Amino acid sequence: MQRADEIHRTAHPLDLFTIPSIPTSIHYVPNFLTPAQESHLLAKIHSKPWVQLSRRRLQVYPAQLTANNVLLSKDKLPDWLLEPMKQFFDDLDVFDLRTENKDGVANSRGARDGKVEMNHVLVNNYRPGEGIMPHEDGDAYYPITATVSLGGHTVLDLTAKSPTASSMTDSGDDGESKRWRILQEPRSLLVTRGSAYDETLHGIAEAEVDESLGRETVANWEMLGDRDAFESGVAQRAERTSLTCRSVKKVSKLGGRLLGGR
Repeated sequence: MQRADEIHRTAHPLDLFTIPSIPTSIHYVPNFLTPAQESHLLAKIHSKPWVQLSRRRLQVYPAQLTANNVLLSKDKLPDWLLEPMKQFFDDLDVFDLRTENKDGVANSRGARDGKVEMNHVLVNNYRPGEGIMPHEDGDAYYPITATVSLGGHTVLDLTAKSPTASSMTDSGDDGESKRWRILQEPRSLLVTRGSAYDETLHGIAEAEVDESLGRETVANWEMLGDRDAFESGVAQRAERTSLTCRSVKKVSKLGGRLLGGR
């Protein structure tokens, strides 16, 4: 990953990692973590209990949301999960909600100073052949999702909710919603923000092998950290663990008042 002093020379640190020819505000950072950091996180994760779902295993930190989308917990995210990701997220301003309008004036989307805290992490474990149906993350969270991949790669299928979505400028010629593929390498970071968060669905096909991988089919092909590993166009999936990091809008400590409610 680039040094912090290089990152902060741009208008927004994530601008350096924006995926071209795809909806705005989707960013890919290869080699976000080192192999040693990846191994440390995986060892910690696999020492904790899993919840078995139909197509994947799951851990939730610090707690599941309530039926009213409130994070109700006396606990914070564990230190082993925060380090070193939180510092890297801060260097990249990942959880900065400020955007610029056509006049170059900064806008804020719901946070008092334009920034929010990462306070919720889903840990998903996928074995080869497992995936997840196309979905959106929804209004319980501020419009930022940061996903770190550990152990294995995957291909994320991204679909515009409708051909007329405001940021989906290159909709399909047949009027169908535009689709893209994003290859997520081990130790990489994928950030979805703003309009891309609001106007797209994302999912992972239930496949043991990813095929037709290349410059014409993978939106972030030129940004991959190790293109040679996928040059054949075919890649066997391995077990992959993903960290889906977000900021819940409504937070309440047990016995305390509701924070961040609207």
